[in-house]
Amino acid sequence: MSGKLYLVSLDIQSKEVNEFCFRKCGKILVGGVDLDGLACLPCNTDECPFLEKQMEAEPITFDEIVYNDVYLRKLVPFSSSKVRTNTEK
Repeated sequence: MSGKLYLVSLDIQSKEVNEFCFRKCGKILVGGVDLDGLACLPCNTDECPFLEKQMEAEPITFDEIVYNDVYLRKLVPFSSSKVRTNTEK
């Protein structure tokens, strides 16, 4: 099985992950992913209103599923007002 997986860095953006992913969105998956020494949390939500940009990463196996389409996401800074609504693209 293959699928799409998004990763957010808990090391670099812990404030954003806690506020946006856990408190506001709630769709973050529980489980850590080590991406070349960078602690990340996985998410399988395609549309993220807190996304600033993303880049492709190498395929990984998480929870016994092989993900070929893996993306490392950068969330908008916690203090930013750039948060998109669900209707904006």
